[in-house]
Amino acid sequence: MDFYDIAGRGCELTDGLARRLGFKRISISGADFEVAYADEKNNYGARLAYGTKKDKLLEHVRRGVGAVAIADLYIDKKLMEAMRVNHCMLVIPLGAITLTEAGERSKNVYRAGNIMKHARSLDIEVSFASMASSIDQLLSAPQMIEVSRMIGADRQYAKYSLNTLNKKIIGI
Repeated sequence: MDFYDIAGRGCELTDGLARRLGFKRISISGADFEVAYADEKNNYGARLAYGTKKDKLLEHVRRGVGAVAIADLYIDKKLMEAMRVNHCMLVIPLGAITLTEAGERSKNVYRAGNIMKHARSLDIEVSFASMASSIDQLLSAPQMIEVSRMIGADRQYAKYSLNTLNKKIIGI
């Protein structure tokens, strides 16, 4: 099974790094495919909307974006309902968990577990991506599977997410 990751803009990959981390490809958001950053001007042709401003994310969902990454991991019921209605995927940025200090990391594990559970109860597909802004922040495929399991995904679903769902987001 091939795995795919999504890194944030500014992440500069070296040759062969994706393979060494266990991925067939690591796509850079904004460079390899269009991303709408909720904190910036609107980009309505994007496949992924990313940020913390729920009103902007909601606007992108209504305009047909295929996936939303909620950077702060807080549930917004209005946004989640719109995602369900519009068949929009949720991307959980695992960097929000792995790049924080111990106390904040525990809170983010709890938040990520809750948002994933809420999304799955609404039949929203949940994908996992590092959203790393530098190569130091990237995780290997096995690490991403284990972090996904830590927040409540089973091993099969985590693999499905890193393969099928991430391929769908990046447009392969």
